[in-house]
Amino acid sequence: MEAALEEARFIQSGMGLLFLAVSVVGLFLAVVGLYGVMDFSVSTRLREMGIRIAMGAGRWSIMRLVFRRVYLQLGLGAALGLALGFALGKPMSAVLLPALKALRVDPVEALRAE
Repeated sequence: MEAALEEARFIQSGMGLLFLAVSVVGLFLAVVGLYGVMDFSVSTRLREMGIRIAMGAGRWSIMRLVFRRVYLQLGLGAALGLALGFALGKPMSAVLLPALKALRVDPVEALRAE
């Protein structure tokens, strides 16, 4: 019994580490993607920002302009992601449950059933 519990704990900790690694990679990709989008957004508006600075706008107002756009995109992305997550949560769980059931099949029992 102790060996079975130890094996179950090992599998759970291994899956936890796998999910952690995948989530870190996902977070990294999201940060790189956000940086790319913001860099493109700022590069397309460089002329406008140069004119604003020439007209007397301070550096902080330019920073606010850029960050306002960042917060708008982040807020829109988070709201859309949460809405889609709640909307697709149930249908996706129906797809995942058979896959999890298939992972739990004991090969010895499957062979005995034949």
